[in-house]
Amino acid sequence: MTGSVVLVGAGHAHLEVIRRAPTLRSAGIELTVVAPRWFRYSGLASPVAAGLLPPSANTIDVAALARRCGVAHHEATVDAIDLPGRRLRSDDGAWHPYTAVSFNVGSVSRREFTAIGDTINLAKRVQENAAPGQIMLTRATYETLARSGDATTANLRPCAAVQLKGRQQATELYEVI
Repeated sequence: MTGSVVLVGAGHAHLEVIRRAPTLRSAGIELTVVAPRWFRYSGLASPVAAGLLPPSANTIDVAALARRCGVAHHEATVDAIDLPGRRLRSDDGAWHPYTAVSFNVGSVSRREFTAIGDTINLAKRVQENAAPGQIMLTRATYETLARSGDATTANLRPCAAVQLKGRQQATELYEVI
């Protein structure tokens, strides 16, 4: 895939993607992050609340991280999505075109919900087979990208078919490289 990827929010996964921006850029992928400037890392909330660490210990400056990694940062939140036009509008009225978009807004407040079904189960099984930092796609996702013109063999590598728990047939996986 080449093109522009818009990251909405600065959750943990997006912070890692931002950190890897130089590698993605060398593969022809430009990143933009639309998020507030500051991200509070929930993993350190308890030690900060207990006074064991200063409040700054769990605060990440998203703008500074983006700047260091060569990523465009737009300090805003998204308030509209134009799916046919493949663009997002931020709350200040700016439009952000994308080839691909990812939403990872972190945990602003606790929300409880249940997601069930084959798609959720398949996603979980694929995730369980991925190594740390590895991005895996199923053949169905690869074919969807290929039909839209976004998949190239230079950026996606087929992996061996894997027998996933709960699936009758082996699942073909692709790795984003």
